[in-house]
Amino acid sequence: MGDRIMGLTLVNTTGAISSGTADVEITGLSDAYKAYEFHFYNIHLSASSADFEFQVNTNYNQDINTTALRAWTYDNDTHSKDFTYQSSADQTVGDSSGTWCCIAENVNSSNTENSLSGVMVLFDPSSTTYSKHFIAHTDMQTSTTYMQYTQTAGYVKTTSAIDKIKFRFGSGNIDSGEIKWFGYS
Repeated sequence: MGDRIMGLTLVNTTGAISSGTADVEITGLSDAYKAYEFHFYNIHLSASSADFEFQVNTNYNQDINTTALRAWTYDNDTHSKDFTYQSSADQTVGDSSGTWCCIAENVNSSNTENSLSGVMVLFDPSSTTYSKHFIAHTDMQTSTTYMQYTQTAGYVKTTSAIDKIKFRFGSGNIDSGEIKWFGYS
């Protein structure tokens, strides 16, 4: 079942993602684990700015409900910081049917060193009784002047088992980076 890191079992990895990858599809999610944890390492996009998103299952058309908190710090002399609830980032079930769920907003790639890193946990994807909850934490440079830390939580409104997940940017391709996924027993 792979290497164990901090109580997690490494299930698989994308390896180094090459330039021009439109999306990354991860298959084989099963009841072997009660939860899956996806680690994003230095994900860089080809467009100048886009949202990092996910969607699940074969048709990638599930209802997803989210709540997002955004935090950022300015990398300049003022050292300004803020942590706010951002209602405009929420997706309610009524207006999210088939919508890809944003877990990192306005990821910037204007510089070659800009990237996104973070973690997303999908709980009990094999359940055929309950909706599937998730939590995501990401950190990225949103412009040339500040970093943004984002917490997103929500659920996928389906009682069908989830066996696939895709990650992508809302526009442009994934230029480079790596995604590893781990299982919780």
